[in-house]
Amino acid sequence: MTKRATMNADSSSPSGAEDGPEAFVSRLGAELESSDVRPIVFVLGSGLSNAIIPGVGRMTTAGMDFLGRRSPDAVLRIVEEFADAGTDPNTAALRYERVLSSLDSYVGPEYVKGFVQELTLSAYAAVSPGAHGVLAGRRRRYDPLEIAACGILENDIEGWQLPRGIRALGVLAAQHPERFSRAITTNFDPLLEIAVRRAHRASLTVSFDKDGSLHPLAPSPVFAVGHLHGYWDGGTYTLHTGRRLKQPRPQLVGSLKDLMSGALVVVMGYGGWNDVFSALRG
Repeated sequence: MTKRATMNADSSSPSGAEDGPEAFVSRLGAELESSDVRPIVFVLGSGLSNAIIPGVGRMTTAGMDFLGRRSPDAVLRIVEEFADAGTDPNTAALRYERVLSSLDSYVGPEYVKGFVQELTLSAYAAVSPGAHGVLAGRRRRYDPLEIAACGILENDIEGWQLPRGIRALGVLAAQHPERFSRAITTNFDPLLEIAVRRAHRASLTVSFDKDGSLHPLAPSPVFAVGHLHGYWDGGTYTLHTGRRLKQPRPQLVGSLKDLMSGALVVVMGYGGWNDVFSALRG
């Protein structure tokens, strides 16, 4: 059995008691002061970044707008399909999946990649001449960028706007490398890596759209981030639909168990997608 403690950002205990952010900060501080130097693993969801990068609701709206340029009838069918669905969070997730699946059908995976990249760039404004050149070379808003072009933008680290929580995590990772060396996230964006690098520590990105191993995230001087739903640069597909999120990934599940064994797992902004991580929790 894998032994680990789990701490939610709004909780001070593994049981999930609602004691608020002060208790969370106190618990984390006590952990850092403890003589027990077990690793601390972050698990991050979109709730930590959606004040800057669109979350499910705004991605759905933007996707409907993009889809409407290609097929107004497809948008009308989605509106009619969910007309009586109400505001239940599960409905919002289903609507999001439906819109992204339709985009994949009507514009293809390359433009879905460009769509995800454009929304990720909501947190970015070019500073370096090279980054300005990359953005100037895009003819249309959702034209996909190549991996090398995304790398140029990522290296322009002062151009990225970081939410306070992610910025703080970057500082923690830089100041306590013996405790913070790994994180996993369902987000597509590079904000955590940017935060770590801005705090003067190197970072490594490992992304997955199928099965795979998290062994590259083994403890090292480099802070490693595993993106379970893919990554914005297009090196892997980004996973949006239930069919893709629920695909069997036994190797990844096994390496997640290894990663969390003996660690304090800190869950922040994760809404509980029906995916490889929620299956592990169950």
